[in-house]
Amino acid sequence: MVDLDIKNWKILFELDLDSRQSLQSIGKKVGLSKEVTNYRIKKLQEEGVITSFFTRIDTCKLGILVFRTLIRLYNVTPEKEKALQEYLVKAEKVGWCVSVNGAWDLNFIYWADSISDFSGFWRNLLSKYGDYIHDKQVSVFDRYIQFPKLFLLKDKVLDEIPSFSCGRSKRIEVDKKDLKILSILASNSRAQSIDIAKKVCVSAKSVSHKIKKMKEAGIIQGFGISLNLRKIGFTYFKLHLYFKRFDRERFNGLLAFCRHNPYIIYTNELIGVTDLELDINIENEDAYHKLLNEIRYKFSDIIKDFESLHYFKELKHNLFPRN
Repeated sequence: MVDLDIKNWKILFELDLDSRQSLQSIGKKVGLSKEVTNYRIKKLQEEGVITSFFTRIDTCKLGILVFRTLIRLYNVTPEKEKALQEYLVKAEKVGWCVSVNGAWDLNFIYWADSISDFSGFWRNLLSKYGDYIHDKQVSVFDRYIQFPKLFLLKDKVLDEIPSFSCGRSKRIEVDKKDLKILSILASNSRAQSIDIAKKVCVSAKSVSHKIKKMKEAGIIQGFGISLNLRKIGFTYFKLHLYFKRFDRERFNGLLAFCRHNPYIIYTNELIGVTDLELDINIENEDAYHKLLNEIRYKFSDIIKDFESLHYFKELKHNLFPRN
């Protein structure tokens, strides 16, 4: 585990809030010079705390469907499991993949252009690894909301908590250059406009203008960071909730609870097996069970059942997986 001082915690939070902001801006907020801020960020990358800088993109506005698939393996060797993981990581439209401890072994998310697109991918996967897949669970995202990693603030509290959402949006037409810019920013939100311009074959001024327009349109929702949680003493849990009935007021109350809890970083509303999924970054298993019980007791009138998963290792993170 990497020992962080208060300045580094603040830097991580500022990057998660807006990883594209300038070094000067971050330094001013945390009380450091531009040069020292740059040094600390590079050090956090070298130590493996920061694994990537990503862009929050409302892919629904681009007409993309997001499929979440859980896989349970059987009769598999370590070599075959590794080969399957590598296959998923290399797949162009798989943007997120994680190894799981619990009732499932793998979770991956596929950004599809259509239902038939995902169907074709799944059949190819089965043709290669079907002998080792015992069970699967597929859902389609209706909406997910991401909250900043408030646990990075330690004991501080924000007056207003920003959020970033994807789903339930009307499609917006963009050109190929917009899509190329999004693809670059998705894997590196801190990419400089002048470097993006060289890859897209437009001017840096045009890149900045296009980014601004996509932010105004809500296609770009923000810029964040992906962390190796174990490096900072945190664990990634996933909580699946199943409702006995749906009550709009109580459901909104549950979402409000999630918004104000510093350890809940995603709420996922899906069409499929689970009704609501929560992504939770928290210190340890005891703290997780304390939070789980709080949710169960507060909302026992609508929650019928639940399932807990431990996300052990993130294998890929790209919220707009396109070349």
